[in-house]
Amino acid sequence: MDVEHICLHCMEDKGGEEACPNCGRTTVSGKGPLYLEPGSLLRDKYLVGRVLGHGGFGITYLAFDMDLKVKLAVKEYLPSELATRGEGQTLVSAFAGNKGKFFEHGLEKFLEEARTLAQFENHPTIVTVKDYFRENNTAYFVMPYIEGATLKQFLDRKGGKVSYKAALKIMLPVLDALRAVHKAGLLHRDVSPANIFISREAQVKLLDFGAARQSTGERSRSLSVILKPGYAPAEQYASKGKHGTWSDVYAAAATLYRAITGVTPPEAVERMGEDTLATPSSLGANLPMEAEEAIMQALAVRIEDRISNIEELHNKLTSALVTQSLGPGAASAGDPDNDTMLVDSEVTMVNGSTTQAMTQGPLSHNASVRSQEPLPPDHLPPDHLPPDHLPPDHLPMTAQYSESPDWNEPGQTGAGKYALLAAFCLALVVLVAGMLAFRGASESIARIHDFPDATEGFTIINEADAEVRNGLIHAALFDAHGDEFNAEWAVEHLGFARDLLGQSLEFNPPTEQAVLIQGQMARIKEYQELLSEYMYVDGEAWNLLHDRMMPSAHATEQNLDEMATRLARTDNEHAARAARVAHDMMPRMIQLMERMSWDDNPALRDRLSVELEELEQPLGRLDEHLGDAPERGIYEAALSNLESMTLALGEFLTVDERRTVMRRDEMEPKFWDLFESMDPITMAARERLEQGQGPLMEGRLRLTRLAGLVAAVLGLALAVLCLLMFLRARKA
Repeated sequence: MDVEHICLHCMEDKGGEEACPNCGRTTVSGKGPLYLEPGSLLRDKYLVGRVLGHGGFGITYLAFDMDLKVKLAVKEYLPSELATRGEGQTLVSAFAGNKGKFFEHGLEKFLEEARTLAQFENHPTIVTVKDYFRENNTAYFVMPYIEGATLKQFLDRKGGKVSYKAALKIMLPVLDALRAVHKAGLLHRDVSPANIFISREAQVKLLDFGAARQSTGERSRSLSVILKPGYAPAEQYASKGKHGTWSDVYAAAATLYRAITGVTPPEAVERMGEDTLATPSSLGANLPMEAEEAIMQALAVRIEDRISNIEELHNKLTSALVTQSLGPGAASAGDPDNDTMLVDSEVTMVNGSTTQAMTQGPLSHNASVRSQEPLPPDHLPPDHLPPDHLPPDHLPMTAQYSESPDWNEPGQTGAGKYALLAAFCLALVVLVAGMLAFRGASESIARIHDFPDATEGFTIINEADAEVRNGLIHAALFDAHGDEFNAEWAVEHLGFARDLLGQSLEFNPPTEQAVLIQGQMARIKEYQELLSEYMYVDGEAWNLLHDRMMPSAHATEQNLDEMATRLARTDNEHAARAARVAHDMMPRMIQLMERMSWDDNPALRDRLSVELEELEQPLGRLDEHLGDAPERGIYEAALSNLESMTLALGEFLTVDERRTVMRRDEMEPKFWDLFESMDPITMAARERLEQGQGPLMEGRLRLTRLAGLVAAVLGLALAVLCLLMFLRARKA
């Protein structure tokens, strides 16, 4: 196929026509300053077409393999906050400073995602990586092009939710994929409706392994850490969160919850104080009770209360489907949600092409049609009841006016007297209720003057609570990513929270609530100071690493390279070999230092110390065989640079230990203490609001008091009237 005859919008052969007969396009949609120019070639064989998607970390293009003659999807690493590309250019330019370093680290993580996906080449639910490579100062990986829609798009098209069985048909392959990922010792950490794809052939695919990482070992700082509100468990917010298979269990259950209810679960950190997660059945979902219990257990905030692995979640969901014991909100047998067609919905294509229906045959179960049996008398309609089961309204006319005294007029003894007695009791109830309403409203009006402007105080405290939570989220992101922007935002949000809490004191009397507010202000100030100190220590560690250790290491590498090159021209083979061995060890140490800038794994520091000890051996042999050679001066310079690096490493280890202790023993406890201590303040403000809301509430309370007074008077009058009628009937 000639390149000139390929439509860059759909990658089909358009022949010599100006407009493509397949898609009708004459130009390519989705051009932008950051995008590769349509028609560009990658690796001399991948023809780039239109943009399929653009996220925070990269761009996905439709492409065509000129060798194999097939459509592909090519993903390019280009985080817009860290790098850019000039319009009409192909090369990517990383920003200077820390952003450039984060770009390089993210680039390695991008390629790591490709290598991760390559492990699951034969899994039907995980997208295969066919190729990955570096080019244009960035990296790419190549995947099959699959037409379809994400689960998020699918749900939006279906009005926000689908039946439990339809959702389960989509989620079971996802659970199977997660089981394979966990078996390989990895975690996905980003399961959500946006990362589940449904193809035109109704095949489900799990996408975006950019956040995947080893399920064991220490936490690493990474740009790939993504927190999707509602789908990320609480441990992903903490710097030392205990990640495991249970983390993906939470995200998978949250995705299933969203699919069957149309509601995204509240953020896990917001549920730590007061859990507001509603059950799916209370939101109108029709599912077995066992399935609902499994979903709620999988969404437990505390790890110890949560389902621990995908296998257990899978078994509980599928066994619940087999038993078919429907819980609250269950529909009748004729309900379409109860139908065995699991997915009867159309899938909207990403590229706007035609739709494909996804269906599945009936599930096997033990349900059978029972033969109809005669209904007992209690279930028969009135026309079929025998006379002894009919109430008075359905008795024949002659029976209704029989001589029985129980059905005579009120003036006689019988039902009339009992009717008057019932009316009298009802009048007493109205009287008592009216008196209670009158008394309650009067007391509330009196309390209003003791609690002025409660509404304003409650609003301010709610705003302060939101600022505290925003600040703590930025603090957690700072600890996860190591960038100063999140730390500065955390300090700023917490400062706003302190100011708002100070304002709320104007609307609160000097009571227990005011003491709580003052205590929280002190905690916020203490955490702000601690966070600022931690930023300083973290910056000190960064400077030691990048301004002293790494420059000294590069200088030592240059000295050893120059010495090995010069000695190679002499007959001193032993010294030349020793210099080359020492030189070859330096890149490994420099790489370890680069990893230490974003990964706080203690094993890296230990490994660097071991490398330095091993470096002494070739340096000792070099010193022994060098003698008084002219290269002795270069050798001394290398030793001096190496000594500077070693001294800087010692200082770095001291500062890093201090940083670790601060995080573990001071920041984390205060983080959770600050988070949890807002709940009593907001609860107290809410109680105070319920006790009295100022002048706005007083009018309603006065109306309530008036209504209570009227009800009491009417109830009293009715009670007296009923009593008189009852006495008269008795005399008659």
